[in-house]
Amino acid sequence: MLIELLQSLALGITEGFTEWLPISGEGHLLLVSSLLGADRNEQLLSLMLALIRIGSAAAVLSLYAKRLLPVYGGSRARRGVTRLWFKLILACLPAFFVTLLLGEHLASLRKPYLTGIMVILTAFLLLFADRHQKPSWLQIDKVSGITPQTAFCIGAAQILALFPSTSRTTCVILCALLLGCTPRTAAEFAMFLGVPMIFGGAVRQIFLFARHGEGFGFLSLAGILLGGAAAYFAAVFSIRFLMNHLKKNDFTFFALYRIVLGIVILSYFTISALMA
Repeated sequence: MLIELLQSLALGITEGFTEWLPISGEGHLLLVSSLLGADRNEQLLSLMLALIRIGSAAAVLSLYAKRLLPVYGGSRARRGVTRLWFKLILACLPAFFVTLLLGEHLASLRKPYLTGIMVILTAFLLLFADRHQKPSWLQIDKVSGITPQTAFCIGAAQILALFPSTSRTTCVILCALLLGCTPRTAAEFAMFLGVPMIFGGAVRQIFLFARHGEGFGFLSLAGILLGGAAAYFAAVFSIRFLMNHLKKNDFTFFALYRIVLGIVILSYFTISALMA
C-alpha cells in the first residue's frame, strides 16, 4: 500500500510541476511511471492521471481567482470574467469535436519513441516561434486583448495535442506567440485554457474507465487524493516560477530543456528494449 501511495505522490508532483511549463508533461510522466512501475495497468493509470490533473487546474483557479471566477468585484469585473470564459469555451470547441470523433483511435498512437521525437521537434518549433515574435508595439500584452477569433485559432492548436506525445501547453503557447501574444500572455492563456480541458478530460476518462476499466478501489482513491494534493502545490510553485521567469526572459531555456529531455527519453527506452 505504501509503495502505491508513494507512486501517486511522485506522479502528482511530476504532473503539477510540468503541466503548465512548456517542457512536455506527458514526457515526464512517461518516464516517471515507467521508472516506478506504475504503467502496468494503463487504463487505471490514465484515469488516475486525469483526476490528479484536477489539482493542477485548481492551482490556476486559486492563483487567478479574481480573473476566472465571477464572484469578485462589481458588475464590470464579472462582465470581464464572462467575456474571458466565452473565449475559453470557443477555443475548446475544435479539440472537443475532434476528441469525440477520433479520441480512442488517437490514444493507440502513444509510443515512447514517438514521445521522445515529438518532444525534440516541438522544442525547435518553440525556438522558431520565440525568434519570430511580432514587434513589441504590435503584440497582445494582455489576455483581455485576445479577440474571440484569435482565441479560436489558438484553441485549434490543441488539436495537435490530441495526438499522444504532443504537449498541449506547448502547442497553445506556440500558436499564441505566432499570432502576436507576448510570452507572458501566451503562458497565461495556455493555463486558463487548460482548466476546462482538464475537467473535460477527467469526465471523459471516467466514462472510458466505467466502460472498459477494472480494479478501482480505496487504494486508488487514496492515491488520486494524495496525487491531486501534490499536483496542486507543485503547480502553484511552477506557475510562480514560470511567470517570474517570463518577466525578463523568453522560452529558450524551456526549448533547450525539451531537447535534453527528448534525448533522455529515447536513450532510456532504447536501453530498456536492449536489456529486455
